[in-house]
Amino acid sequence: MPECVKGGAHSSHMKTSDLYWTYNLPKRFDNPTWFSGYGVQVECQNPMYRRTSQDYGWLPPSIHTVPLIYRPQDASFSNTYAQFGRCSSAG
Repeated sequence: MPECVKGGAHSSHMKTSDLYWTYNLPKRFDNPTWFSGYGVQVECQNPMYRRTSQDYGWLPPSIHTVPLIYRPQDASFSNTYAQFGRCSSAG
């Protein structure tokens, strides 16, 4: 089980683009130290009330785990669906 560490697991101020080639990366992914609220970063909990399901999401993202390429989807499908509605089979 992970141990409680005060201050977070990754205190480095390196950017993802310092180590990897990135493309169209938002600033929050280029600076993963900006993420907060993960289990390692909060106060220690009583181990009697911890569950193994809390291990998922325990560590914050690091420069090695964030995506290197960001390709957002456009809303063309939703716009077309909103314009014409559902197709119905007449028949």
